[in-house]
Amino acid sequence: MIGWDFPSMPRFDAVLFDFDGVLADSEPLHYACWAEVLAPLGVILTWEFFRDHCVGLDDREMMHLVAARSNPPHDWETLWARHPAKKELFIRIASGRAAGFERQQG
Repeated sequence: MIGWDFPSMPRFDAVLFDFDGVLADSEPLHYACWAEVLAPLGVILTWEFFRDHCVGLDDREMMHLVAARSNPPHDWETLWARHPAKKELFIRIASGRAAGFERQQG
């Protein structure tokens, strides 16, 4: 038998797991970030389109859909290149909101 020497782990009373959207509805924030980073490319992303067609898709699949439906059409790689900016914007805004929530609870 193999002898494993694992360090002891702290005991927890509970573990909380939030699959995005279960405890906090972050879709409006994802939408706002995508709309902001795509606007300079001339892509107008409406909440209605995002809500009806993009919620539940991964970001790559969403960019394929947006690229095909934009007027004029864009190649999805150009839109996907905005993903790092969207991610950074989302983290910055979400972190600020979380910090505000923590302060309210304390």
